[in-house]
Amino acid sequence: MYLERHDFKLEIELLSDLHIGDGATKTLSALNLVSSKADPTVKTIVRDANELPWLPPTSLKGAICDLIDDPQGALFGIMPMGNGHEGSGGRLLLWGGLFKPVTAPGAITMPFWDQARHSFIMPHVRIDRASGAAAENRLFHREYVPKGCCFAVEGCWLGSTDEFDALVVPLFEAMAAGFPLGAASGAGFGRVRLVDRTIVVTQHVLVNDNGYPRIDPPRDRDVTITPAPAPATKTLALVCPGPLLIVDPQRHADPETTADDHIDMFGLMRDATLPELLGTGVIGVLRSRASWLQQTRMGLAADDPDGKYDAAKQPNPRTALTPCQRLFGVAGWAKKLRIADIALKLNGPANNRYPGIALDDFTQASIEGALFGINAPANLQLNVAFECGTRHYPLDACECALIELIWTDIARYGLHLGHSGGVGFGWFEVASAAPSVDAGVSNAKAA
Repeated sequence: MYLERHDFKLEIELLSDLHIGDGATKTLSALNLVSSKADPTVKTIVRDANELPWLPPTSLKGAICDLIDDPQGALFGIMPMGNGHEGSGGRLLLWGGLFKPVTAPGAITMPFWDQARHSFIMPHVRIDRASGAAAENRLFHREYVPKGCCFAVEGCWLGSTDEFDALVVPLFEAMAAGFPLGAASGAGFGRVRLVDRTIVVTQHVLVNDNGYPRIDPPRDRDVTITPAPAPATKTLALVCPGPLLIVDPQRHADPETTADDHIDMFGLMRDATLPELLGTGVIGVLRSRASWLQQTRMGLAADDPDGKYDAAKQPNPRTALTPCQRLFGVAGWAKKLRIADIALKLNGPANNRYPGIALDDFTQASIEGALFGINAPANLQLNVAFECGTRHYPLDACECALIELIWTDIARYGLHLGHSGGVGFGWFEVASAAPSVDAGVSNAKAA
């Protein structure tokens, strides 16, 4: 029996868009959204009884258990290992996070934004490792809660005040520095942090009153949270003087005409002024580059993103996985190279219009009625901050060598991101004078 209990409330802020799936899929039409003839399926998010986004405590505890050492299992418990070894439950209890919407939802222009559901639908495509282009029939969709929203989480600690200060407070300080949560967290999605700098902790004490149990009146105290140092990052500073096209899957009417110019292509925009660059695309292009360098410069096999790692059968990941697999992850092995922040600064108009026309493959003449417009921003600065290695799995010499090969190759040949890279869109080169991460408007605010 625990003689003390400490109740607290936390606020978790989304620094980037978050997807925690409920294991279900629905079509766009089932979500009452405008769909194409294909009516693609969408991986939906967890919601509460009021149909608001919900933060499951299992997801939260699974994310924070890697932030701090807990060898005795006091915080998160110990799983039974067999051979008569019994497990034990942790004494840190958390309830589900209640949703608090973004402050200005009307400004969001992300695809299929639904203000009533507080979410949007993001299309993703898998990159073919051999060609570096989009893989055939690998388009999929996820539902996301937008960055800027918060979740209110209640919890309690079963134990003494000294234990709370020694075990729980350091965990809160690690959470305040920012940590990944949910799907695609390695590509910059699901970056969250603990907002509170002062947490009110209510103490309940069970005492013996002449042989009868009695609970003392609750006592409140303020606990000051000092964020722990953020994990070490390596920043890649890039510039793109030309246009960048990340296609918005929705089709809009041309705002400059009254006609429904449905074949026009529009760049993906976070709001009216800020274009969006997906970390999943950056990771996909980097993995393709790493696979090529691993073969040509290191004499190793090609990357196999569909490979699997079984720790029971393959106890040594260095012999079971290639450096590329260890850096970018496979089933059973979490990636070591993660995007911590993407800062994108626009130095020109948000929408430049570029004419396009479809050509006949045989005659190379223009196809009748195939004129269309491409609306995309140009003149961009991009900073991507990477976390290299994890607390429990630092980089080894081989992985460090591959990362340095990637940076050197990008400095020499640049990086092609987004759509229409073959015709000059999205050509980034390393900035001659690299700006800091905070120089641009960040798509995943620095913690």
